[in-house]
Amino acid sequence: MSVVPSAVLVCASAYVLLSDQGLITQKQLKVSLFDTASQAQQVEDTNDSLRAKITRLKTQQKAVLLTASSRLHAAPSGATIYRFGSRTQLD
Repeated sequence: MSVVPSAVLVCASAYVLLSDQGLITQKQLKVSLFDTASQAQQVEDTNDSLRAKITRLKTQQKAVLLTASSRLHAAPSGATIYRFGSRTQLD
């Protein structure tokens, strides 16, 4: 008689732990949800930063010149360019 309740208890425990909606699966889903939320927040932060940069580039001529000089190695017309180092290094 005690075998049947024990078997039912073991089966119920296994179902609660290992089924598609069991505790182990629930824990894995929570971890995955937390990771996804963290990644989404990083994307939002990056988007906000890029929006601010785009606004700055649209409204400030100096920002455009600084970005062009740093990324494209371009100097505005009339600028004086200084080179440091010996001549043999530059040739």
